[in-house]
Amino acid sequence: MSTTILKIEVKPYTNKDLGKLYNMTSRTLRRNIVGIKEKLGDRRGHFWNIKQVEMIMAQIGRPYEIIERETDEESNEKKKTG
Repeated sequence: MSTTILKIEVKPYTNKDLGKLYNMTSRTLRRNIVGIKEKLGDRRGHFWNIKQVEMIMAQIGRPYEIIERETDEESNEKKKTG
């Protein structure tokens, strides 16, 4: 199977949106970033700016989703053997 890693767009996000990227609730996200809260500074309204989002991603790690797909060759081989 081939593996595809999705690209993440770095843009202003809310806690809820960031939580969705990391497959966690906004409450869990807030708990994960409490250690760097002073470095992050205040949000503008409900949004973290791009620099803050980059700092959060550096702290927690890069969010990504791995999708495995069969190539045409692999599916043909399965049909022949199966």
